[in-house]
This record gives sequence, C-alpha cells and structure tokens, in this order.
Amino acid sequence: MFTRISYRGMIALVLMMVTVSSAGAYYYVNYQLPWDMCNSNGTNIFYTVDGDEDGEPVLLIHGFAANGFMNWRNPGVIDELVKAGYKVITMDLRGHGWSEKPTDECSYGAEMMNDAVRLLDYLEIDKSHIVGYSLGGIITQNLAVYHPERIISATTMASGWELPDTSKAVTDRYIISNSYREGKPINILAYVTNSKKKTSYARHIAIYSMINLFNSPKALAATVEGSAGLAVQPDELQAIDLPFMVLIGKDDVMYPLAKNLAEQLSNE
Repeated sequence: MFTRISYRGMIALVLMMVTVSSAGAYYYVNYQLPWDMCNSNGTNIFYTVDGDEDGEPVLLIHGFAANGFMNWRNPGVIDELVKAGYKVITMDLRGHGWSEKPTDECSYGAEMMNDAVRLLDYLEIDKSHIVGYSLGGIITQNLAVYHPERIISATTMASGWELPDTSKAVTDRYIISNSYREGKPINILAYVTNSKKKTSYARHIAIYSMINLFNSPKALAATVEGSAGLAVQPDELQAIDLPFMVLIGKDDVMYPLAKNLAEQLSNE
C-alpha cells in the first residue's frame, strides 16, 4: 500500500527524525562518553579522549556548524582509530556543540587554532597527528604554519584554500554571517563553491534544524566573521615541511579548493 505524504508532512517527518536522532546524541554525549572541559583562555572547550593512553595521539577537528560526535564518533571514525591503537582526542570548536559559544568575532579566528594547542598542553601531549574536516581543515593548515613542532602529520578532509583577501572571500563572509544573524539560512557549500547542485527544501530545513539544535546562530555568525583571522598566505603554505595529506572526493563541491591547497603544498 502506498500512502501519499504532503510536502509539509514530509518536512515535518524529516524534522521529527532529526529531533529524535539529535536527542539520542545529546543523551549519549552527556551520559555515556568520557568527556571533560578544558579552559582555553576563559572559554570552556568540550573534549573527549578514547583508546590506548600510551597510543600515538590523533586530534580530530570537526567542521563548521558540526561537532565531534557528528563528524567523528557517529560515522565510526573514532572506533576505527582506537582499533588501530591510537589515542583519539576530539574537541568541539568554540561556538559549536558542547563548547562555550561567544558571540563576538574577536573570540574566533586564530583563537580556534589556539584552542587546539591549549588542549594539547592541557593533556600534556607534545606532538599529535592532526586531522581536520572542512573548517577543521583550515585550522589544521594554521597549526601546520604556526605550530609545526606540535604536529606528527597533518590531514585535511573536504577542505581547501583560496586567496583570503579577494573581494569574493570578503563578500562570502558578509553574506553567510548575515544569513545566520537574520535567521535566513543559505546553502553555504553551494554558495561558496558556486555549485549548481540543488538541495531539496526539506533537506535544507532538516540540516538547518540540526545545526540549531547543537549551535547558536549568533555564535556561528561570529565564527564566520572571525574566520579572516585564519587566513594563510601562499608562501606560508609552501614553507610547510611536515607530512601533509589532502583528502577530497572527486565529486565533492570543495574539490577545486582542495586542489588549490594541494598545489600550494607541492609548490606548483
């Protein structure tokens, strides 16, 4: 038997599924995980540690509007790394997930990189593998430029690089941050990459609803506004001298920017 569902009904169903799954994540994080907080220059940063205490450390840094649970634990990445013998650390970026959420742009930018360094200090870890997804990949680039002595290897996933001072980059930051401050979300990836791929309205609403369950729109706006502080120049990337891998799917909308990053790292 086939039952027709109205468009509004479909959206309501998607939202209900998002809410239920998010509630499950909330319960899991608050009652099942070995989590703690690290005070990073006055801002509490949520983190977890899994695996062998004596294993080689890996710090996983999630993407924009996500959190460690969404990007690393739920997909099974942490479990696989633990099986391989690593000590796995995740952190929720400031303004995201279970970390504190300042709403001024001065609290972001380079401070997001500094949070990672302070967490390693707090855990008494001298050097670690660093893996960053999306925004986490940009933070990974900064760590490789400014704190190479703390890195065993660096890996970016679904992340890339572009000249930071172009008029397009400035305009992107303005439009995206305003969309969050005004509560009028846009498809960020499609906008930034000029992608022609369409996202269904139901999926768009579901994604935005999940984002708002774990995040503050004003804090996300401040994250975008402060992101200029994470800009790195071509010569800085070209000077990186440590194992660095750029991972990207060939159909990923970030592929052109990931290619830019790989070319800078290889001095092409």
